[in-house]
Amino acid sequence: MVTLIHTVGTTGMEQTDHFGISHCLDRIAALRSLRDGWHDGAGAAPTAAAAEAALSLLALKPRMAGSYRIFPTDLGGLLFEFGRHDWDYAVEIGPDGLLSVYGVESGGAGEMATGALAADSPEFAGEFGRVTADRG
Repeated sequence: MVTLIHTVGTTGMEQTDHFGISHCLDRIAALRSLRDGWHDGAGAAPTAAAAEAALSLLALKPRMAGSYRIFPTDLGGLLFEFGRHDWDYAVEIGPDGLLSVYGVESGGAGEMATGALAADSPEFAGEFGRVTADRG
């Protein structure tokens, strides 16, 4: 289980919240309060597994928190969208807590996608690290 505290910090998190972590935590909490049927009678409420995976994603690269736009999915998951290095990315967290990364090159023809990966897997950490790496 990943625990994030707004200003104190925990495993993998910074001691201060100048990266936007509080905003992300508040958004995830608000989305968790949705009820089944939130989307015009359809749409499953985001699951605890999806929320836990979202916290793992935040802990993986806290400096990215300010760039995330977080949305619910109709299937009970969460979607993190962000831009990086002329690419638009989405990390889709399924209701089972598995994550998939999708990317489209802005103004180009590049595309990328992963299969569903566990938040704590080396494969996800490697792929997420690759797409969010600083480029010199």
